[in-house]
Amino acid sequence: MAILGYRDAAPRHRAAFLRDHGIDVLIGLPVDDEFWADAEADGFTVLPVWEAAEHAQIAQSY
Repeated sequence: MAILGYRDAAPRHRAAFLRDHGIDVLIGLPVDDEFWADAEADGFTVLPVWEAAEHAQIAQSY
């Protein structure tokens, strides 16, 4: 699953919830996004938006 966006609490909580329930989660962000490092620090694989969407079976945008 790809979560596209990581700026607000909602995508952060959704990504953590899914990961905690055994779902592989990618975070899709623009390459220069200020939250890229935050998502990596939270333990997620972060990819450019379109790349994350291509690798996922399901994508949810925020």
